[in-house]
This record gives sequence, structure tokens and C-alpha cells, in this order.
Amino acid sequence: MEIQLLIFILVTLIIFVIISYVIASYGRKYSLPEEVTKGIKSDTPFPSPISSNHNKHHHHHHSHNNSRQNISKNSSTLDLINNEPYLHPDFEINDSTFIVRKEFVPKSVDELPIKKNQILSIKEIYEDGWCMAISMETGEMGVVPFQCLYKYSDFLKKKSFYQKQMQMQQLHQSKISTSSQSSQYCQPYTTPPLIFNK
Repeated sequence: MEIQLLIFILVTLIIFVIISYVIASYGRKYSLPEEVTKGIKSDTPFPSPISSNHNKHHHHHHSHNNSRQNISKNSSTLDLINNEPYLHPDFEINDSTFIVRKEFVPKSVDELPIKKNQILSIKEIYEDGWCMAISMETGEMGVVPFQCLYKYSDFLKKKSFYQKQMQMQQLHQSKISTSSQSSQYCQPYTTPPLIFNK
């Protein structure tokens, strides 16, 4: 009796995983792009969803507030840099490694909940702006909006760039403070002109 119950539970789990994968793989191809942003927790606008490499006829949508979006992207990246997640030393970064830049709350069973700074491995990118992802922390798999993610190798390049900028700023600040201190103490002494009485 117990063995039959275990077999039934195991078969049910396998069927559930297969159905979830099929829904995630094929069901998303017909969803609308505006559905992508429904569960995203954000107070700043997102750019239009990024299409897969297979979509040759994609269009870029530009809004009137591009500068605002660039500022929000930069502040989001700075926030990621300041709160970088811990990675195991054996972890190998590749082209499918992404970091979460915006939290996403699932609205469907095939969607994966993600939090800021979480590391994901992307298995497939769909034309509608969604992608199949696996959480490197939990091993869970599901679909997430691609626009919530940032390529980890690009993140590392940007981090290195920001760190160099900060070092240059600190060096510049130290030169300014050193020169202002030296100007306080190293001013030449000028003597008043001598007046001779005849």
C-alpha cells in the first residue's frame, strides 16, 4: 500500500513537472508583450522587451523619457554593484549567467519568483520578452521577464568601470586636498617695502 502511494506521488510529480515545462516552453509564445511587466515591482519604467536572436524583424520602441530610463538603469546598476551577491569560488560564469536587477512576483504557476541580486542561468529567450530561467540558489526553474535581468559578464565589466571611476575620483580628491593644504603652509613671505627718510 505504501509503495503504491509513493509511486502515485512520484508519477504525479513527474506529470506536473512535464506539464509545467510544456506550458513554459510553448504557452508563452502567444502572450502579449504588455503582460511581461504585470508582476514586476518597480517605480521606474522599463525599456521594451528584448527579443530573442531568432527574431530578425524586431523593432525598438523609444520613449520620450530615455534620459530618465538611462538614469534609472544606472542607479539600478549602482545598487547591484553595492549589493553584489556571494558566488561560490567554483561557480563558472558563462553567457547564460544573469543577475536579477528587478524583483518579479509570479502571476502563473510556470513563472519563477525572483529577487534583486539573485543569480540565474538562462536556458531560452522567447520572442515575447520572457525567458526560461533556473535559480542558481534554489535550482527552481520557470519563466521570468527578460527585462528584469542583466547579463552577469556585463555587470562585472560595469562594476570594474565604476570601481576605476571611484579610484580616479578619490585620487583627484586627494590631489586637490594635498594642493590646498600645501598652499596654506607654503606661501612665500613678502616683506613690506622699505621706506627711507631723507
